[in-house]
Amino acid sequence: MDYKKHIMASVSKFLQVEMAKRNMTNGELANKINEFCDGDINISSVRSWKNGDNMPRADKILILADVFGTSTDEILGAYDSDNWRG
Repeated sequence: MDYKKHIMASVSKFLQVEMAKRNMTNGELANKINEFCDGDINISSVRSWKNGDNMPRADKILILADVFGTSTDEILGAYDSDNWRG
């Protein structure tokens, strides 16, 4: 089982759903993340996470949890049993 692909898919799905619920753009999320850190996140970073092309670093996952008011487990798909089947 390729856990990295599963986690990337979980992060992608989470971002797509949660951003759509809030009518949030990639730029808006990048700005929110940059409020918590050194300003190194741009629209293309968020787009690549949302598309499942890249994985946010651990510190960014913690920030995402804060921004969306959820746990890192939720973002990483720990509660989505379908996502972990081989």
